[in-house]
Amino acid sequence: MTDLVRDYLERGLSRRAFIRRTTAAGFSLAAAESAMNALEPLISAADHDAPAADIRTFTGTGGELLAEQLRAAGTRFMFVCNSSGMGALCDAVVMVIVCNNRSYDEPRNNIMMKGGRRREENKDMICYLGGPDVEFTHLAGAYGIRGERVAHPDGLKPALQRAITTTREGRPYLLDVLVARTGLAADSTWHPRYSLAAARTRKV
Repeated sequence: MTDLVRDYLERGLSRRAFIRRTTAAGFSLAAAESAMNALEPLISAADHDAPAADIRTFTGTGGELLAEQLRAAGTRFMFVCNSSGMGALCDAVVMVIVCNNRSYDEPRNNIMMKGGRRREENKDMICYLGGPDVEFTHLAGAYGIRGERVAHPDGLKPALQRAITTTREGRPYLLDVLVARTGLAADSTWHPRYSLAAARTRKV
């Protein structure tokens, strides 16, 4: 697979050939297309002689959490964006920007568009990702990656400058940028509350 990626980045393979050889190696068509799309920014950077520090990756709250779950499950091989520790594990010089709305917007909208009791009560069971809020900068820090949270628009420009400076020095950087939720029930922070500690029958 490493040879395939290298040949594609060096323009030794067409998009069609990359897909054909990747699926022949046992990957699904969806996985092959996802891998190819993930490589596109690197090709664009090479075409314009852009330094590695100018390559950036964006991910949402859900994508960031999924990457953490895959690592915790011991997944051995996957094509991913350079979220959290992936940049450090690959020794990649990337700027990771998490657009954090603490929600799965698309699934929530799909659920609410079906109407019914959930829409009437403005509640859904699975899409709010706060309570507690995930500290993505702490996740990055566990892998030795510096980062910061941006909670106000005025803080974005200086945070980006710090991130650019850090990547140009040869180190990855993560920005956890808080953004607004959109769509149906965007204002809802309701979620099922369950406490394993409170449900204990023995306090051991």
